[in-house]
Amino acid sequence: LRWECRRVARATTLVLQEGAARNLTPLAIASIMCRELRTKSPLEKLHARALQLARPHSTLAMTSEAAARDSAETHDATYFRHLRSLLTEYLDEILLDDTHQ
Repeated sequence: LRWECRRVARATTLVLQEGAARNLTPLAIASIMCRELRTKSPLEKLHARALQLARPHSTLAMTSEAAARDSAETHDATYFRHLRSLLTEYLDEILLDDTHQ
């Protein structure tokens, strides 16, 4: 699989795991990953923000293929750390909103 495909698989798995841990319904979990009409899905928005946060940690100049691969792995780890944090905040907001309705 291309790294982009692996990233999508890991991100959606993260949403499933975190949603299930909070006892969200399958519909609620799916709504995080699916677009409504022409707007980006919540997951797409979280992804874009996680990329922005992870970008400053990436190395611009690579001296070797191994250094580039190590940098990509570090960037990916940083990206997923940010994505998990953003997703946690998002899910906490959803649950807080549901308890106040």
